[in-house]
Amino acid sequence: MSNLLSCLRKRDLLHNQNIGSSEFAQYGWDYFKQDRPVDALDFFEKARELEGIRKIREWSLEQGDPLLLQQTSKLLKEPVPEDSWRKVAEKAQADGRLQQALTAAKALADEGKIQEIQALMRG
Repeated sequence: MSNLLSCLRKRDLLHNQNIGSSEFAQYGWDYFKQDRPVDALDFFEKARELEGIRKIREWSLEQGDPLLLQQTSKLLKEPVPEDSWRKVAEKAQADGRLQQALTAAKALADEGKIQEIQALMRG
């Protein structure tokens, strides 16, 4: 299953009631290996593949992706610790992804960091 699916095929597959969890999980791992965490998460969620969801949460922390951090935490039913939000904000800011850094800073409710990022965005 190393080939990527078209968006329509992916949609149809995710809504197919005759597909088993192991097949969904395999698609998730294939997408994850191809550095497509959003697509992988769709399949991991459908398969209820907690290990895969945790891998994507680790990826989100390493890459500074607040949206995937939030999604994976919701699926795992685990709150996001403040240090995780801080790490994501710092990574996103360091990489120049200021909107993502701002999203994480707002989730953290760190007014100083929010103002710092907003100033960078303005100037």
